[in-house]
Amino acid sequence: MFIVILSSFTFLGLGCKGLSPTQTAAITPVEINYWTVFDDVDVLRQFAEQYKVIRPYVTVNIRQVRYDDFDNRLINALADDIQPDIVSIHVQWLRKYLSRLDPMPSTVSVADVAVSGQYVKNVQVDVYDQRMPSVNAVKANYINTVYDDAVVGNRIYGLPLAVDTLAIYYNKRLLDRAGIATPPTTWDEFLSAVQKTTLFNSRGELIQSGVALGTADNIDNFADIFAMLLMQNGVEIANGNRVAFASGLEKRVDPNHPTMETLRFYTDFSQPTKEAYAWNDTQDGAIEAFTRGRSAFYLGYAFEAKDI
Repeated sequence: MFIVILSSFTFLGLGCKGLSPTQTAAITPVEINYWTVFDDVDVLRQFAEQYKVIRPYVTVNIRQVRYDDFDNRLINALADDIQPDIVSIHVQWLRKYLSRLDPMPSTVSVADVAVSGQYVKNVQVDVYDQRMPSVNAVKANYINTVYDDAVVGNRIYGLPLAVDTLAIYYNKRLLDRAGIATPPTTWDEFLSAVQKTTLFNSRGELIQSGVALGTADNIDNFADIFAMLLMQNGVEIANGNRVAFASGLEKRVDPNHPTMETLRFYTDFSQPTKEAYAWNDTQDGAIEAFTRGRSAFYLGYAFEAKDI
């Protein structure tokens, strides 16, 4: 389709007759390579097609890269100088790749193309500077986490297409076996369901986990899960540029402090002496255990559904 459109406009004289050098340069064919780790390729292609209607000189090539393969592919692409122009990644990865990213410019030069006339084609090219969102606009128009995560050194390194929140996936077959008719809707019900779906062998070793919680290294979403629990317990994680969730614990550890209560709730899932015990650091990764039917619940994001 790109070759047909390009050939057609060349025949019509787009970029040749009647256009200034600035207009001709502005509509030089451009290819943009876009990588995404999310399951949104169809939607992105719809956006790209709509964009091409007003700017037919731009072609956006969209490619989905597996979540766990992104780092390796990006490193190889950088080495071969065939890296993507745009990437959609998990927000937690932004700082990791910051040195390889360019900040958003304040303006970009774009050209709108309009072709009129049935027999004698009249091509109009309008070249102008498109203002991009400012740091203040990001702060005012997006939820706070966008500014906190995507603005570094007063520069914008990304914007969200959507906001994905944590959800609890469950294995209906394992719940049925445990006699749980409906998935839990409260934390008390969740704790009860975890206990019923956690199984041990004769040596007291875990053979089926109710949920992967309580550790860090083998739980991909550990930081987000713990932050979510803190917020649900009324803990302020940050105040401006200051970390606030440990406020009040500087001089002594108060076991009744909301942060300590949250930490205790979370780590109980990995403590063999606790009723909530369902996981430990010898287990495989959380998502692997869930997809293999060895865990009844999994706390994850919508974009992970394709791997589940």
